[in-house]
Amino acid sequence: DKQPDGTRVVVDIDPGARPLRLPRRMVARAVRSLVDNALRADPTGRPTLQVTTCPSGWCICVRDRGPGMTPEVRARAVEPFYTTRDHGMGLGLYLAQEVARQLGGELTLTETPGGGLSATLRLQGQD
Repeated sequence: DKQPDGTRVVVDIDPGARPLRLPRRMVARAVRSLVDNALRADPTGRPTLQVTTCPSGWCICVRDRGPGMTPEVRARAVEPFYTTRDHGMGLGLYLAQEVARQLGGELTLTETPGGGLSATLRLQGQD
């Protein structure tokens, strides 16, 4: 469901983020997977997507205010076909992790203070 102003995801892009050459479709697919998961988990319906520059390239962080994941689920969440939902293939986090690896980066999942989960893609690109 959309918010009254039509916003579903709060986006914050660092205006100082340096441009990088990244495979657009791959990165977009990975980010869409993270946002989709956050939208499904966040009872407020307003997860955040933040793009900042990190030492190796970009950090793309998607945060929700959902119930989070137990350590056991978080440990398995990036396995292919692992899902906790009734309807889902269990490939979103796995594919996001693979995109990060192919680009010399990583995907990390951490609990958010106050509840929820942060999924952070650290990506390296060419200047």
